[in-house]
Amino acid sequence: MMNNKKAALRMTALAAMLAMGGMTAGCSDDDDGGPAGGGGGGGGGVGGAADLSTPAGAKAAAGTLLVISDLATGIEDGGLVALPGPKAAVNCEDGGTVEDSSANDVNVASPFNKNVNVARTTRVNCKIAESNEAGSVTITQDGVVESGESTTANPLVSYFRLGKGAATATTPYTFSIEQASEQGAGFNGTYGFFYRVDGSEGETGEEQRLVFDMNVKFKVTAPGVPAGQIPQITYQAAFGSTASPFTIKSNNAGVELNGSYGASISTPQGNADTGCSNGSVKVTTKTVLTPAVEQVSPFSAGELELESGGKKAKIVFVGDKIRVTPPGGTEVEFTGTELQQAGSACAGLALSGLLLAGALGQ
Repeated sequence: MMNNKKAALRMTALAAMLAMGGMTAGCSDDDDGGPAGGGGGGGGGVGGAADLSTPAGAKAAAGTLLVISDLATGIEDGGLVALPGPKAAVNCEDGGTVEDSSANDVNVASPFNKNVNVARTTRVNCKIAESNEAGSVTITQDGVVESGESTTANPLVSYFRLGKGAATATTPYTFSIEQASEQGAGFNGTYGFFYRVDGSEGETGEEQRLVFDMNVKFKVTAPGVPAGQIPQITYQAAFGSTASPFTIKSNNAGVELNGSYGASISTPQGNADTGCSNGSVKVTTKTVLTPAVEQVSPFSAGELELESGGKKAKIVFVGDKIRVTPPGGTEVEFTGTELQQAGSACAGLALSGLLLAGALGQ
């Protein structure tokens, strides 16, 4: 399991992106594929092109990067991924089972070519239910979470995985939330995640390669409103793929972000007016990014290029301001707070549901 120092290093790298069953020793899952050379195919990916043609569209695409980063970071920091000491399978409080295990010197198909010591938790239809005079909440979790770290440094290699990866597909870690109040209001959501991060920390710098694939379906109920009149909402978000992970590199010169990301949301009104960029975007670091200190914008200098549907937008960091130029358009300047607000418009409900489940699942 990762020590606190490595976890902090990984979270620092992810924070930089806010601008935009049983196991045997020496063996790994035979269905698992590691990013960039360890497997390939499957995992990640959102279809369609995001609209970068206007400053608002380019800002939404950059803000969407912020939201997906928050979602991925929340998964690793939240109660869903807690890995206690090894123990045999036991019954969960309200049904299902949970089992913890560990193994040393495991080949997890790391792109950094080192084995790791691994801790794993497997949940099978594991339920937690709470109720009081105001209503009830039930959370059901199903899937595998693992983390590990190499025993030697230079580089120190780390690994984290939620769900299972295969050569052509991924099996998500899932949880569902059912919430009902005495007044008749309710929330019913199903969340599926595949998330894998491989890290390397050496004397010359750090590198993380990540794959994130999230699919959400949720529906609300309201007192006095027939169930059929409130449609289901769906949300998908992704970073990279098992064949081509999103990469984060940092050293004394600064930070580089490269790879694909995307989001898509479907609401009762469609997706045109949600504020979400709704499509796949490729981000490329054109000028190395300088991490900022004590400001909302995470970078004080550097340039990113966003590309989608054959169009390119430019994102330039200058002090605590962010300058966005759509293809063939005029540069517009935003604050870090405004960029955060653009991302929040994309997936506020999905993020709220994740935070609710993480808090209740601890």
